Amino acid sequence: VILRQHDLSVFSEYALPVGNASTNWAARVWPDGNQARFGGVMFSYLLQSLTFMSAKSSLTVAIATFALCVPWSIFFFSRVVFGSTERVAICSGVLAGVSAPVALGFMFTLVGQGSAMPVLPLALAILYACLTAPSIRTSVYSAILIWGLFLLYAAMLPFVFAPMGLLAVYLLARRTLSPLYALRLAAAVIVVGVVVWGGMVADLRGFLSGLSQISTALSGTVFFVDFLTEMFFVYLFGVTSYTSGSSVFYWLVSQHAYGGSGWKYALTVAFMLVVFVAASSTAWWRRQEVHARRICVASICVVYTVVWAYFTFAHPYGYSVFKMAMWFQFLLLPIIAYGLAWLWSAPTGRYSQLAARSAATLFGTLFVVTNLAASVDYGRLSFGDNRQRGFIANTFGHGGNPDIASLRASIAPLVSPEQTIGLGFTDTLQNHWAAYGLIGLAKQRVMSHVQLDADDAYVPDPRTGLTFNSAGKRARIAPLRYDDVKADFYLLPGEGNLNPEIVEQSLPKPVWANATYALHPAHTLRDFVFLGRGFYRPGFSVSNKTWWQPNGPSRWTQGGGEIYVLKPSKFGAPYRLSMDVMVGYGVPNVSRTLEFWQDGKMFDQINVIDTSRILSAPFFPAEDLSRVTVVVREQTKTVPRRDGLWLTAASDDSRLLNVMMSAVRLVKDDDLLAVQPDTQKISGKRILEVARQFNGVSADGWLHKEGQLSLRSPFDSSRLRMELMIPGNLAYNFPYQVRVVVNGNEQVFAAPAPGAFVIDLDIKKIRANEVVDVQIKPEQSRAIANTFGDRYRSITQSVHLESFQFFK
Repeated sequence: VILRQHDLSVFSEYALPVGNASTNWAARVWPDGNQARFGGVMFSYLLQSLTFMSAKSSLTVAIATFALCVPWSIFFFSRVVFGSTERVAICSGVLAGVSAPVALGFMFTLVGQGSAMPVLPLALAILYACLTAPSIRTSVYSAILIWGLFLLYAAMLPFVFAPMGLLAVYLLARRTLSPLYALRLAAAVIVVGVVVWGGMVADLRGFLSGLSQISTALSGTVFFVDFLTEMFFVYLFGVTSYTSGSSVFYWLVSQHAYGGSGWKYALTVAFMLVVFVAASSTAWWRRQEVHARRICVASICVVYTVVWAYFTFAHPYGYSVFKMAMWFQFLLLPIIAYGLAWLWSAPTGRYSQLAARSAATLFGTLFVVTNLAASVDYGRLSFGDNRQRGFIANTFGHGGNPDIASLRASIAPLVSPEQTIGLGFTDTLQNHWAAYGLIGLAKQRVMSHVQLDADDAYVPDPRTGLTFNSAGKRARIAPLRYDDVKADFYLLPGEGNLNPEIVEQSLPKPVWANATYALHPAHTLRDFVFLGRGFYRPGFSVSNKTWWQPNGPSRWTQGGGEIYVLKPSKFGAPYRLSMDVMVGYGVPNVSRTLEFWQDGKMFDQINVIDTSRILSAPFFPAEDLSRVTVVVREQTKTVPRRDGLWLTAASDDSRLLNVMMSAVRLVKDDDLLAVQPDTQKISGKRILEVARQFNGVSADGWLHKEGQLSLRSPFDSSRLRMELMIPGNLAYNFPYQVRVVVNGNEQVFAAPAPGAFVIDLDIKKIRANEVVDVQIKPEQSRAIANTFGDRYRSITQSVHLESFQFFK
């Protein structure tokens, strides 16, 4: 009944939404149509109906309940399959309680596999009992577990059937398993299946067909590519949290060692644990007296290793291997627990016992400390307040945020159920959270960011709408229409929202606001700019920029992006787009060609070098909604890893980081755009902050072969003093000439020696607040050979722009 109320079905069409951003998934929020197929969601609906808790609380309790079952399930598996003593089995369960991969699955809210994780080892153990000690009760229980696992997460069933099938074949060949009993066991599974699903055979067939289709589509996605490398073992053993580069382990190591050493230390710890597990497995194999147990464990290891190798080398699919790192815990932890007990009790000599117990202490401490630290790190990251290392929890400031809980009550007096609220946040997770608070209060429309954010990164062709999705498949995406985003109110980020967009704009005073949200009536929102497809989600801190990145929030794009303009205040008047652009990686040169398109027609083309602030040609927005598509003509590729044991051609970052965009602004053609002219000495990154436009000037002040700045004069007939630094380590010939072109007038200056070089320019026939175009053309430049330049993109430097200042 609850499913029907929410228009959800366990057998509804199994496909990801491929329409525009205004599809109705926001109204369903969480769980949506895809998640509703998982048993954990069914259990959460049951809790909701029995306890009258909210959907969010019910789902959280459901996921937590299944997670708490994992240690008990591993305890049972350890006792039945491994034949462990009660003490060793308890140790296995305790290790599961600190396991970082289990915490990772819980943090990701993976409802399907998170619900099924405790059932997987339980089903394997019960099937082992069925095959080695046949009984009617275990046969029926096995059948119930199998179909229960199917409901929870059907993709896990092959990981039960394949290894236990190998065991069954072995036992049949050894004649220790009766063929008649094997048939009865299969019949029990079929009978239970008929009883449970017999009335829904057609739906079941459609479900399996849809599951096959979506599995095929998702197998091409580029999620979790570092799990395809040797880092898989780092994550499998919980040495660091994911990703390793943003983990607390890596951060601590980098404080006391060379920056690249974190990777090596983490990998060293992981392979120490690999050696320990190999030794423990060998000892268990030799000491295990029940041959069927050895064959069962060997079958599981063989099947899982083959699947891991297939998805790592033959058909690289990081998402599958990522999931296996969590699933493997039920097999890994009993071996580790056994190895610790074996080392602690095996030797009899004084010194050998001391050495063995020291080894047990070392390996036990390594595993527990690293996993506990990583699990705690996952817990902290899940609150989304760590903007220096929050690679996963990119929605900062949402975990435990009281503004979210109070959203519904706060705006209830202002809206009615028949009204519509447009959601304009920086990623799909924020849209989800906002939509959740609005259920039953108002209808929702999502203005941007589709459900699968990896698909957001592909910009549609501005003429045809053709693009790719995250699986590499062709798709045709229609641009947003005004009817898609038309609303009575718009809910946007508040002034204290920790997830700012790269668009800079002045919004009117909202009718209601708190730190996280701001509610604007539609009739007051003019000249509002929001992003469409083509941009990667923001993943790191906006305040922790490296020296080579511009200040402020930014987004990477691989081929360009869509920029929408809602309700221009001066319909029929010309507008422009301004933005800061930094050339990215994967192409040898540092220039990019940006094309600007509106309604399938290109209206501008700009060549950018290194870091630039560009101003487009005028365009004329429609009265309601307009789309401008910025296309990067050059195609890029990922940067291969610097180190690695295999798949070294893979990239540390699967994204195609072609161009970084920031400070996007909509400019009316009569706007001044820049800040008021400054009479003080301007230096450092502030040079680029106050410039109206610039090109060929890196964020740290180095000029490429030449650079260009557009500044506003604070005086009539100004004098401009620029201070350059001529490097002495690039083998320049002196005197060193610098040509400077100011508003079309060229002057030549010569620096006699390396070091500071001051240029004074008289700018006549200029009025206050008018633009001064300055081109700096040094006669010599050098390509810089270093690790950054060799790996990411070439670096060419000429002179360093230290400062400038206007004088009367």
